[in-house]
Amino acid sequence: MRYAVFYSAAGPLRKALAAVRAHAPAATLTVLAPPSLPLDSPELQEADDVQALELKHYGPRNPVAALRLIWRLRRARYDGFAVLFASPQLRVLAALSGARARYVCRGDGGLAPLPAGPFRAVAGELLRALRGRIRYCRVWLSVRLRRAQEP
Repeated sequence: MRYAVFYSAAGPLRKALAAVRAHAPAATLTVLAPPSLPLDSPELQEADDVQALELKHYGPRNPVAALRLIWRLRRARYDGFAVLFASPQLRVLAALSGARARYVCRGDGGLAPLPAGPFRAVAGELLRALRGRIRYCRVWLSVRLRRAQEP
């Protein structure tokens, strides 16, 4: 079995590696680290393999690099994929990774499953963004259309 942990600066990598190791003791752990993280970092000692990523940040502003990353993850055929926190972009990345098991590392050192498949994850994040935009427009309109009260 092969598990990948996608490194993010916001999460504790050692706890995540320990949680994945406890969940799947016989699995080979691969850390996907940004180029800014030194490959001989003490945080990476528990990993079996460390692969440097192409960029520090991936996102919709650089779709070609994001597609290359997704293609790389799908080609590797990981059995499990873990992210350090459940941001919308990392949820979608986990869903598109092609791994059968997808997890987010909790703050207490445990793993929580990310159950949605690729379509559901993308659709859910789009709906969440749409709801946020509608909420913003409602607030903006209520502020703009409200008459100033005189003291």
